[in-house]
Amino acid sequence: MAKESRQTRNHARDMIGDYYLANRQVEQENRSRQQESETIENPQRPAFSESGKKRKPWTRSEMTLFVVIALGLVAIVVKYIVLR
Repeated sequence: MAKESRQTRNHARDMIGDYYLANRQVEQENRSRQQESETIENPQRPAFSESGKKRKPWTRSEMTLFVVIALGLVAIVVKYIVLR
């Protein structure tokens, strides 16, 4: 008599799937809460621009990263083109 093999479960896939679904739901709730608070705090300014994209200023870390990348590009140009 041959022993029946059990069907294996991919537990990692199950955990990642649950994590993804839970975070997607939390993100949707946060978005709706944020939109409600924006319209309550500042009713004159629309939450979305005419193109439908949300307007928000850059954070300090985003601006810092942009400056670092721009300086790096300038340094590369100077090194390979100007200082031949």
